[in-house]
Amino acid sequence: PATMALVYDEAWAVVHYLSSLMAAVSGNSTNCLDVLLWSVDASSGQAGFAPHRDRQPGDVPGSFRADGTPKYHTAWIALSDATVHNSCLYVIPAKHDPGYLRGDSQADDPLHTALKSDSAVQAIRAVPLDAGGALIFSHRLMHWGSRGSASCAEPRVSLSFGCSGSGFEPAYLRCPSFHLPFPKLAIRLALAAAQLINYHERFDFSGSMLVLFGRIFERRKTSFTQTYRQKTAHELKSACEDRRAAGDEALDSAIEGALDAMLDEQMEAGGYLYHDDFDELD
Repeated sequence: PATMALVYDEAWAVVHYLSSLMAAVSGNSTNCLDVLLWSVDASSGQAGFAPHRDRQPGDVPGSFRADGTPKYHTAWIALSDATVHNSCLYVIPAKHDPGYLRGDSQADDPLHTALKSDSAVQAIRAVPLDAGGALIFSHRLMHWGSRGSASCAEPRVSLSFGCSGSGFEPAYLRCPSFHLPFPKLAIRLALAAAQLINYHERFDFSGSMLVLFGRIFERRKTSFTQTYRQKTAHELKSACEDRRAAGDEALDSAIEGALDAMLDEQMEAGGYLYHDDFDELD
């Protein structure tokens, strides 16, 4: 997976050099380590992520500062040319997106709500970038990677990372200033593995690959915050259950391991971090 390129210094150099720019344009937000890389091969039918927002906070208006600036930003960097032929980003400008500031209804698909009018559809913008170019946008921007042309010979390679304002979302590492700007190899591997687990719905990983990611993260999980460990354990269980439901029966032990990890995090927190079907009967 492309995100495993986090083992190389070059990926961290890009993040480090752009972090100061991100701080300047985002109200001094800092790198929270939500980092991903992609290599999208349009000639084999691949596409970027489907339409989404990077964050869906419970209090959407509260995720903006008093001056209107968002508390979370993403930097999306083209490491190769990103064109309309090989899956550049497409976005819906905020003024044409009713859910951008007020939040989305749980009963309706946010994309369908935003595109109910012809004028909103016509407002969609393609954002092609030359290699080395970057797009910085807020957590509420509706965006997606297009499905490129089958005749496009070169894949689209890109990197993204998120920056969060104080109090909005903590960094994934317990002591980011100790590890950054160039974490040790074991930490890079652990973060990459956990990120691929947490975004498993966006990729088509085998059960054995997910188990490997889980083992890699397990070895260095104490370097990460409890919140991130909880999230990763929960997503690993969900990912393994999805693959087992699809016919991979060899994942029973992995699911048990993920459950054990979830219980460990719950015991460490001294409370209930997860609920099950029985909780709803109380």
